[in-house]
Amino acid sequence: MLGGSPLGSGQGFVFLEGHPRLVYVLNRYARTAERVLVEMAAARLDEDDVVDSLISRCDFGLLGRVTGVTLDADESVTRLRSRWMTHLSSLLPRAFGSRGGVRVQRGRSDAYLYLGVDGSSASLYADTTGDSLNFREYRVYNHPSSIRPSLAASLVFMANADGGVLYDPFCGGGTILIEAALMSLARPTHARRTYRFRSFAEYTAEEERSASLNHPVIRPFEYEVGTEINSVHLKGCRKNLSAAGLGDLRVSLGDCTKTVLERRADVIVTNPPYGVRGSKLNRMEALSSRFLQNLPNILRPGGRAVVVTSDAEMLKREMARTGLVPSEVAKTLHSHLWVEGIAFRMPEG
Repeated sequence: MLGGSPLGSGQGFVFLEGHPRLVYVLNRYARTAERVLVEMAAARLDEDDVVDSLISRCDFGLLGRVTGVTLDADESVTRLRSRWMTHLSSLLPRAFGSRGGVRVQRGRSDAYLYLGVDGSSASLYADTTGDSLNFREYRVYNHPSSIRPSLAASLVFMANADGGVLYDPFCGGGTILIEAALMSLARPTHARRTYRFRSFAEYTAEEERSASLNHPVIRPFEYEVGTEINSVHLKGCRKNLSAAGLGDLRVSLGDCTKTVLERRADVIVTNPPYGVRGSKLNRMEALSSRFLQNLPNILRPGGRAVVVTSDAEMLKREMARTGLVPSEVAKTLHSHLWVEGIAFRMPEG
């Protein structure tokens, strides 16, 4: 949808090949990504000295003016090949040549390099993003149990929506509704921010401006609606909607376990309280049960729902009691908590 040719995937990664302009497109429109890395060099694991090979094949001049470098690596390197990082740290200051004065440091720096292993090869990547893409300018109100925007966007994709009515029964700060609306409008992920790629030697502002989408990544919804049981969070949700330029979206105060929609939703995407963060664990089962029992009042027959939870087994048990069967399950790390997105359809008839 955003261009490029898929080359495969790894743990937390998707590999793409494409025109250098793809860096701009992904940074500006990839709502499910946290950052965009470009491969500087690759080496086979059976080479005599993998780190020396990687360094010799990199043109660090492409990174522009650099005084400090932050190093990171995947688990395969940090756990099994930690000496690689030590060796890389010792070589990097000299690798930048006559520009000199380059320090390997922790925290913020001019350049961020990532060493990863995939199959039989190792690659050194350069970050093009800077601060994580998870940050969104519209988050002027931070819900205490807010969902990460990239996860919210992933859940919308998982719903495989085809227009119609989208409903978030636990809308909180409005992140799911906002991400869905902005994707359907082909809006950039960020209106104002500084990307690391703007300091690269070959960067041109004109090429960045030309990197835009000609069509939405999902079909626009007829309308979106949300309910929130807490008046403080609802007020914050409306602030976020306004900041995103979506002040006309329909959100209201209500208990979704009792709500009856005049027009039932075609798609539900939601992030209920997880239990460990938003409510007590012994209340979650009852909440899930009441929510699922009320589904006929809020989701049309054949409609699709995606619910994210940290207690997938509990939700699946409650679904089984009401005759619902998961059609897709995806697991991911959300902050420091493993969660699962569970997709299912409302039975016909």
